[in-house]
Amino acid sequence: MPTTNVITVTTLAVYDGAYPGTNVVIAAPNGSTFYIRATVTDPFGSYDISSLDLAISGPGGSSFASLGNSAVVASNTFSKTYEYAWASPSVQGVYNINVTAKEGTEGITNSASTSVQLIFTD
Repeated sequence: MPTTNVITVTTLAVYDGAYPGTNVVIAAPNGSTFYIRATVTDPFGSYDISSLDLAISGPGGSSFASLGNSAVVASNTFSKTYEYAWASPSVQGVYNINVTAKEGTEGITNSASTSVQLIFTD
């Protein structure tokens, strides 16, 4: 079945604590540790989700990580939820977070993005 849009990043958010609970963060103190979580689905099964690339960029610099099965905090027949602990920099500003989910070895991907604003607190 030829297709280019099977794998899907269904959710992407930044949280103030590790899986499973916690709150979504859109603005938070710089220098804190946050948890970037993305859920990826694939109708052929979660076994066909091979990895998730994560890129963070902002005024304090950029970073990249390729997340494999060791970063999966939840899964079922058709999805995997990846989590990355991010020690945010001390530089304030908006940080863009981009993820690219990869399927099998066919080169099929799906991307999503979000952002978080790091602020200074007194």
